[in-house]
Amino acid sequence: YISMALFGGKKSKKSKVITEIEQILSDADTYLKNGNTEKSASEYRRAHRYLYREEKVTDDPDEFSELYTRTGHGLFETGEPDRAIECFDKATQLMPDNVDAWLSRGMVHLSNKTMLNYAVMCFSEVLKRYPNSVEALENKAEALTLDSRDDEAKEIYQKLMEINPSRKADYASKLGDEVP
Repeated sequence: YISMALFGGKKSKKSKVITEIEQILSDADTYLKNGNTEKSASEYRRAHRYLYREEKVTDDPDEFSELYTRTGHGLFETGEPDRAIECFDKATQLMPDNVDAWLSRGMVHLSNKTMLNYAVMCFSEVLKRYPNSVEALENKAEALTLDSRDDEAKEIYQKLMEINPSRKADYASKLGDEVP
């Protein structure tokens, strides 16, 4: 008995799995781009099932985190926010620095206007890594406002006026201030 891992058996299996999932996602993206939402949704669900079935085959968490993130984007685009959140959760478990997955998960919570505390947490995870991320700051402020946490939102809008002066008037209006 010879271990397949010695001869790259496991590695080629991993590559095959990743390649197959990437192909499913590419097909799904193409269907979505061409307006075939039903077929794209079906392919994103297929990628989702494949990922959950195959992930133990690999020890490449970064690659799989990216695949989960791509799948989550597709599922969200095709109207499956709960499955999208599952994917973004798994992506951040595999790769805690996956800023795209944190931001995307926060966006799903924000767009549903549910579990706004989770949206805030997700945007905070992005801000731990990129404290001046305008996108994360804007979304966090919106989530805080929707969650009636106006004082915290105001602090963020004030920070945004400093780091993104081109939108100062927009942020001031959110604060209820006039900008000369």
